[in-house]
Amino acid sequence: MVLLRIPLCRAPAGLQLSASLANYAAPLGHFSAGVILFFAHFHLLPESYLMGRWMEARGGVLSHFHLRQVYAHGVWWYFPAAILIKTTLGMLALVAVAGWAIAAGGCARDASWRSF
Repeated sequence: MVLLRIPLCRAPAGLQLSASLANYAAPLGHFSAGVILFFAHFHLLPESYLMGRWMEARGGVLSHFHLRQVYAHGVWWYFPAAILIKTTLGMLALVAVAGWAIAAGGCARDASWRSF
């Protein structure tokens, strides 16, 4: 297994970030901090992702932005809306026609394809 070493967001030469991930992870507890620092040490996950895990582990409030509104929690219709927005019109039309054909029973009546 080959892991790609993609350069992550780093501080400019000669400068340091305001606080390291180790400083943030220290109050979490031995196990949680150890897991986060293990992934950071071997560059298995981006540091920004690990900072997000740290925010969730410490119980911080994460807000969500969806369709021009900010929510303090997730919404149940996020994935259906994301699929409708990101799927092409041709694929949506194909799914609609297939759903109509199945609902109308058109596929069940014509069984001539089974004779081959």
